[in-house]
Amino acid sequence: MWEMLYDTLTPFLWGGALALTLDIPLRRLENHLQWLKPKLRRGVALTCITAGSLALLGLGMWLLLPQLMQAVQSLTENWDQVQQELTQMVGDEGGALLRHAQSSDSKTMQPLLETGVEMARGAVQMVAQVAIGLVLALYLLAGRESNLARAKRLCLAFLGEKRTQKIQAVAKRSAEVFGQFVVGQCIEASILAGMFLITLFVLGFPYALPISVVIGVTALVPIFGAWIGGGVGFLLTFTAGIKKAGWFIVVFMLVQELENQVIYPRVVGKRLGLPPLWVLAGVLLGGGLLGPTGVFLGIPIVGVLYDLGRRWVHLRLDKTKDL
Repeated sequence: MWEMLYDTLTPFLWGGALALTLDIPLRRLENHLQWLKPKLRRGVALTCITAGSLALLGLGMWLLLPQLMQAVQSLTENWDQVQQELTQMVGDEGGALLRHAQSSDSKTMQPLLETGVEMARGAVQMVAQVAIGLVLALYLLAGRESNLARAKRLCLAFLGEKRTQKIQAVAKRSAEVFGQFVVGQCIEASILAGMFLITLFVLGFPYALPISVVIGVTALVPIFGAWIGGGVGFLLTFTAGIKKAGWFIVVFMLVQELENQVIYPRVVGKRLGLPPLWVLAGVLLGGGLLGPTGVFLGIPIVGVLYDLGRRWVHLRLDKTKDL
């Protein structure tokens, strides 16, 4: 029941999150199009944002896919050499295990195949949910003022003016927090991509640019997103040799640890006014309750709750002093 409800509501969650995210550049772009009529201004701005997003996506795929295909082809062609290197690294007992695994019945690979299929299905489902969410976000932004007016009338009809004003204040603060989160997340991802690009280039790793781009894009997902890019980076460096791939893991973990412990809490947490512990709590709680969607939404939600709780505590302390 919960899983079905989650799958149904996930596109709407992505739609709301993407609407809040795209609303930031939409407002700025509309400010530069004041010479157009309001309806035309909104349409032109949405068209530019959509086209820009698709262009960035296409550029990323054009940059990454050839490198991945080359890496897979190189790995396939040099598979015998890779096996020999693995045997030398793990010793005689490990080599025996590798030969046994290679000659074992295909049924032993069934769990791995099922896991791979399940991961692929989950990835496709998530892409579809985000795509539907993007369409919903565009509809919400196209009629932003009218949608807000309808929501306000609905609150006034059932909750009254006083409660509606409180809801408006919370909603406004939530939008501000989410905007700060998105800006901070983009800054943090850019910093991380730059760190990897410089580090990998200086140390002579292959595919430094595509690896850095992938890590930067996946780092838009808080805390854990960069690990997805790290997996792609490991695959690419693996084609240059097992030792190279092993050193890549070491470098990746060192840079990632520096980013998680020093940069991320100060860049994202500082913009939201959140202590580092609350940033991590937002990711863990959001991911545990809502999966990948919650990982992205957990930090701004915790930021809003933290801000409201802090204001409530200050208000209670002021009342205590008055007594």
